Amino acid sequence: MIVAISLGCVLFGWIAWRARIGKVHEEVAERIGQIESDRPFISIYPTHWRVEWESETNQNLTLPGGSLRGRTIRSGATLTFSRLQINRSVKYSPHWMKWTGTETVFHRIKSIRRSCDHTREEVEGLVREIVRLDHIEHLHVGRTPLTAAELSLIAENVDIDSINAAMIDLQYGDILPGLATCNVQELDLSHTWFSDPATADLPTSLVDLNLERTAVTDAGLDQFVRLTNLEHLNLKRTPTTEAAIETLRAKMPWCTIDWEPLEREAP
Repeated sequence: MIVAISLGCVLFGWIAWRARIGKVHEEVAERIGQIESDRPFISIYPTHWRVEWESETNQNLTLPGGSLRGRTIRSGATLTFSRLQINRSVKYSPHWMKWTGTETVFHRIKSIRRSCDHTREEVEGLVREIVRLDHIEHLHVGRTPLTAAELSLIAENVDIDSINAAMIDLQYGDILPGLATCNVQELDLSHTWFSDPATADLPTSLVDLNLERTAVTDAGLDQFVRLTNLEHLNLKRTPTTEAAIETLRAKMPWCTIDWEPLEREAP
């Protein structure tokens, strides 16, 4: 009897904990959606949802404006037509989940996409909400004025599998200490001022790393050797030399390294 009561208490505690986290995901999704609601011509639905067993459905969302003659685009595409139709993932609940009131126990945000044309105030609000989460699979904040400190804060507080932060507002010499302790597997910082000091902050969990058109030089290449899980590294159009890249390839036979010179030869 005591064992049964103990197990019941543990189960109740687990359900309450799961529901509390689910409630946070609900609140974050709502608040991020409010930021997007003032931008009807940006065709990005900010949050995608998942249920534990990946049950989901599709819903069409038509934005007001001119006409695009019913053209359908994939969720997350960045277009600025005045009228378009978006096919997006929406939160789905089986009937039993609704009947038992356990939706928050199972629902979690799967991914968050934000890009382009956001003010500092909006980005700061976005960061405040994201760091409340425990885990998301994918974060896309490319082309936003996100700073190194904000990206580092997110990486330090949220377990994220994949981050696309191409063209964010990194400055030359910025460091990203929050990355060092995270478990991100895919990271895109291409077309930023990511430079040698930040290479020491790259986590060993990385499998795919895109640093195309960044400021990494030959002096920072040895930091990549410690990334023993890395399978693909993109160093195209960086101020590195071919000789240094070949040396790096010899040191990292487990990793495919893409490279081409910063200045292309004239045809």
